[in-house]
Amino acid sequence: MMPKPIQLSTTVVRGEGHLHTELSSEETVVLGADLEHYFGLNSVAARVWQLLETPMTVNAICSVLLTEFEVDRPTCESQTLELIERLSQECLIEAGDEAM
Repeated sequence: MMPKPIQLSTTVVRGEGHLHTELSSEETVVLGADLEHYFGLNSVAARVWQLLETPMTVNAICSVLLTEFEVDRPTCESQTLELIERLSQECLIEAGDEAM
């Protein structure tokens, strides 16, 4: 069965077992729970990673980003959904019912 697509109303949260560290104010690195894959996150993606510490909807994440970065809502929504989808594909987050 295919997982439901991630939408603005989808609740997301970090998966367990992943390590992360800030390399600088501009980059965070996340090490997957398998300890074999790592992912570099720029400052905006790193902020999303911080927000994912607690379950929240993608829409709520966008609302925070809109107050902290100079971006219009449509761009913020599309790029945040793209990032969340990628994090989900890499098994770094849980989405939907799993995130509750």
